[in-house]
Amino acid sequence: MWPVPDRKRVVVFVWDASPQPPSRADPDADAESGRGLLLVATLSKRWGWYPERQWGGKAVWSELEAAPVASGDLAPASCP
Repeated sequence: MWPVPDRKRVVVFVWDASPQPPSRADPDADAESGRGLLLVATLSKRWGWYPERQWGGKAVWSELEAAPVASGDLAPASCP
């Protein structure tokens, strides 16, 4: 994950060993996998992928907009 210099965006990279292009799945409601690309496409301002020549497989990248944070909101959220 890299912040972009304008501090309004973050770029996330994920490596995958498969050389196949990413493709959306249509998982059943109770499926435990198959939603990764759906989440990337939904949450990203833009995204893409490229073959990873050094390690093989591919890298998927996603550009996310960073939400402004008020100074009082810097404390970690508690987990249930």
